[in-house]
Amino acid sequence: HRCGPIEGRERRPGGLRGGGRVDGRLRIGPSPRGHLTDERTRRRVADAVQRLGYRPDPAAARLAQHRPPRLGWVLPSGPNSFVAQLRQRIDSLQPWLDDHRMQGRVLQVDVFDAAAMAGCLRGLQGEVDTVIVMALDHPLVRAAIDELVAAGRCVITLVSDVPSSRRQHFVGIDNVAAARAATLHLAE
Repeated sequence: HRCGPIEGRERRPGGLRGGGRVDGRLRIGPSPRGHLTDERTRRRVADAVQRLGYRPDPAAARLAQHRPPRLGWVLPSGPNSFVAQLRQRIDSLQPWLDDHRMQGRVLQVDVFDAAAMAGCLRGLQGEVDTVIVMALDHPLVRAAIDELVAAGRCVITLVSDVPSSRRQHFVGIDNVAAARAATLHLAE
């Protein structure tokens, strides 16, 4: 559910009745005149938000702030030809990103140095909205991914998964399923 401007009696959920055109953010935050909303009103709005199951829409918030979505790719450093081709493809997407009012940047780090990878991920805190990463499954890296997710960032692991982290998505081969399929074929 998204909570937009509330107009007209039929569009005012129970806890938000009364007053003029207003949205939930203005009810519980500072008003344009700089005065804080009283505690009773804050509670009523918070209750209505809870009843409605409202969840903030990050895309709408970025749009309202006039800030484009920011993507960050973290790839392995080194001479790997697959990573070089992937980097070239990402770089070639820049015109498309520009057309869609998005920003992207690619960082390369030694993925086998867990401390360096975790430091790189932590450095993206507040710099990007989505992180696409080829990462080592290591406690330091898992912790850095979990911190990004806790801060509201989307984390997608690419090629190499960090399954026990809070990452939202994995793009790559499911090795467990592949092993299961291989075992079934060998048993035939």
